[in-house]
Amino acid sequence: MRSRRILAGILLSVLSITTGTGCSVDVWYHGDLPWPFWMPVPVPQFIGDHIQEKKEKDYSEVPIMPPVRDYAPVFCMDPPSEYDVLRVMKKPSGQVIGNIPFLYEKHYNDMEIVVEKIVDHIDDCRFYPLVGPAQLHHCHYKCTIYFQNIRYSYWPFSWFVDEKDVEVVYIDKDHLHICTSPEMEAIPESYQDIYGPY
Repeated sequence: MRSRRILAGILLSVLSITTGTGCSVDVWYHGDLPWPFWMPVPVPQFIGDHIQEKKEKDYSEVPIMPPVRDYAPVFCMDPPSEYDVLRVMKKPSGQVIGNIPFLYEKHYNDMEIVVEKIVDHIDDCRFYPLVGPAQLHHCHYKCTIYFQNIRYSYWPFSWFVDEKDVEVVYIDKDHLHICTSPEMEAIPESYQDIYGPY
């Protein structure tokens, strides 16, 4: 009975040593297992895209900017970047299906993005919960994307489609400007470290 325990312990130690070194590749890959436990499992692209959407930063937050001065011009200075446009355009024309290797694949080539500002005005000062008195600055953009829409498949029969396409998306970059009163402007500089410069 004791010899069996010693033999089992020796086998377990040898097994743990071989699985922790490069020898496990030859031992398990050429063995009887249908799929090695150490080999990564391929994941379809649309599952990775769904996980990335969950982990991405929440873009629905409205940023809070410093107050607008009388001597400073007020205009939208932050047009949407290419990343913002492509993020909105991830599923064009309401299509939910993603790339499935060899069955259905879709790619965009020769992309050209044209950004137009359609709304740029600031509201009067009002009270916003959790913010206080602030002004809402409306910045709306129309983004037109010209691209080559390439779709193809290899199974069960091979086909390839390459056509020019246009997609239009609208992006809002609204933000808040804090409103200041004459009492806040009169705060001494020694207290501005506590209350802030505005």
